[in-house]
Amino acid sequence: MAVVVALGCGCSSAPARVRGSSAAAGEGVLVTVRNRSRFDVHGLSLRSPGRRSWGVERLGPEPLRAGQDASFRLEGCAPRELRLRDVHGEECVLQGVGVCDESDGFTLTTDDLLRCERWH
Repeated sequence: MAVVVALGCGCSSAPARVRGSSAAAGEGVLVTVRNRSRFDVHGLSLRSPGRRSWGVERLGPEPLRAGQDASFRLEGCAPRELRLRDVHGEECVLQGVGVCDESDGFTLTTDDLLRCERWH
């Protein structure tokens, strides 16, 4: 299932926060995730399709609140599977996310998150 997350919203955005990454400073592609959903995201990790490991947690201890942006570095812009966690620890997996579709990142919408049955 391919998910299109590059939907326009006309929302104002909070300043981007640069999060930790496995890539050294200045290496890889700087990707910004824009949370334009009405939900806070408490966990975010990515993996390439066909991989078992989700890699590092991209948000750290602070959630990505509704309306906020966060930036981190990735190796390349190939589509990824995206695992998100809500306040209750429920997970949502979005497949085929174009992490650089909006030239520098991607946008999460309420519709994206509501595709997951247990998202609160």
